[in-house]
Amino acid sequence: MIGESVIYSACGLEKETNTPAKTAEITWECFCGGLDVIDAVAEGWRELCINGGCNVPFFRPEYFRTYVRCFEGGQRYVIAAAWREKMLVGVLPLVLASERWYGVPVRVLTSPRGDHYMRFDVVCRKDMDRQQVCASLLMALSEVESWDILRLANVCDDGAAAALPEAARACGWAGHGIGARSVPHVSLAGWHGDWDWFIAQRSRNFRHAMRAAKRKADASGELTLRRFDTADARALTTFYQLEAAGWKGRRGTAILRQPHLRQYYDETAECAARNGYFCLYILEMGGQPIAGVYGFTLDGCYFMSKIGCNEEFSQFSPGHLIMNEVLRDCASREVHDVDFLSSRVPWTASWTSQGRTCSYYYVFRNTMPARLMAWFHFKLRPVVRPLYHYLPFTKVES
Repeated sequence: MIGESVIYSACGLEKETNTPAKTAEITWECFCGGLDVIDAVAEGWRELCINGGCNVPFFRPEYFRTYVRCFEGGQRYVIAAAWREKMLVGVLPLVLASERWYGVPVRVLTSPRGDHYMRFDVVCRKDMDRQQVCASLLMALSEVESWDILRLANVCDDGAAAALPEAARACGWAGHGIGARSVPHVSLAGWHGDWDWFIAQRSRNFRHAMRAAKRKADASGELTLRRFDTADARALTTFYQLEAAGWKGRRGTAILRQPHLRQYYDETAECAARNGYFCLYILEMGGQPIAGVYGFTLDGCYFMSKIGCNEEFSQFSPGHLIMNEVLRDCASREVHDVDFLSSRVPWTASWTSQGRTCSYYYVFRNTMPARLMAWFHFKLRPVVRPLYHYLPFTKVES
């Protein structure tokens, strides 16, 4: 590259200068180490998100840092970055982890793992050739010796990471993409708060059920939607209590039942509020909270990270009632899209038939473990899928 590729040690004090390299007008660097390497590129990374057309909460440095500190603590982090004429045009933040694939130990560069990191992508300027940027980021990663497989999860079908497989093949590596799930979203384009226009697009049965639920709720107390743009401690506690009052509370998976989850959602709320995109809704009926939505509003899109409902009020359909009010509030604030983030479930079908495919993307280096895993994962596994749950070597373990 032009200049130098900086690879920091875990303590962040050492650096190595590698052979200059260049892809067209793009230069690259790769940073490895602890949380300090995230901070090293955070300013340019954040500017890239805001001004580069890829301003999604999960793509921003402060969100990545908060998540990996809570869930991937003690791991090494690898940040590949690409520049064009001193302007940052691409960032790929990853976690370096040891896993076992089909009984074989492998070293994996992965997007943050777990159910709470709901969207990921190569952060790439929209006016750039994303395949060229992806190729440059892969060249940066090639300077890091200690990995076999690159894995990105929860990438939208229009994401820049969709160019990774072809860029990998151009580098002589194996690249694959697998469509994993459909994520519903509601487009509010063309709606300016006229509820009759929006609800008329829903099914007849749903319209009838919503009107009945609204009448029943109005008869029991006034419905009030409260929106919090700050990390209000009382509002957050109310939301956690609402979530725990449902099926997650019974299963023990609610935020309130897991201290490390509460710490994460508290810190994420504070981080998002500082950067101006936190948005928590609480719906009250006669002054009593009955439902809540924890999410983020950024660049005209509302991202619904969590929803919680008190099942004591199930006769009023609190989940549908709060969706009703949240969509109306979003439309009044010129939010054009509401992203449900989670996989499609029956209740979301009442609100939308629109969806985005979220995929997994893989790159396998030319190492023996990587080539073996590529053959197992994409050649052998589909053949033996009927026996998948009976064979001891068919699992991938973190």
